[in-house]
Amino acid sequence: MIVGAYRIDGATVNMMSIPYPQEVVSGQELCRRRLLGQVQDLFGSPTSIMYRADVVRERSEFFCLDNLHADTAVCFDLLRQGDYGFVHQVLTFTRRHGASESTAMRRTGTHSIGRLKIAQKYGPDFLTPAQQRFAVNLQLRYHYDFLGANILRFRDPDFRRYQMNMLETCGVPISPVRLASAAGVSLLRSLWRSARRRQAP
Repeated sequence: MIVGAYRIDGATVNMMSIPYPQEVVSGQELCRRRLLGQVQDLFGSPTSIMYRADVVRERSEFFCLDNLHADTAVCFDLLRQGDYGFVHQVLTFTRRHGASESTAMRRTGTHSIGRLKIAQKYGPDFLTPAQQRFAVNLQLRYHYDFLGANILRFRDPDFRRYQMNMLETCGVPISPVRLASAAGVSLLRSLWRSARRRQAP
């Protein structure tokens, strides 16, 4: 249904979640593991993978154009009924630069919001109810990690309003207590890293 391979992403190689020499993975199993945070880097960018031609032709709209993460969502959609093949070679390259859409999405936190929406939408297809709750909470934790690290940006009303609206679209109003906790954890991490740097020879 879908075939991936290693890719060069900027200066690193990723999409390394399928152990060698395994070449085919059940779509159900792979998506379950991805939603539970057990594997990463599965799909890369739309040009990092290949889709079987007949499934592309039979869909009137292959990507949902109003979804910033439509490329990832369509993979979950297809893998409900298909397998994931993998070639253990570097076959694609993704160039990163400051003006790219993916860079902008990382600055605004829409990557973690996108993963949260995918956990909410596709969790029932791959997970038990308890596993889906875990998957949703996992993505919420990642997003609050982002918010905690960017707490000073909440002084900007546009950033604050955007973050509140994004969480509300997921049916999860922003939690001031959780936000304050994430900011405290981010501060402690920063202080710890600073102390480690000062101690380094």
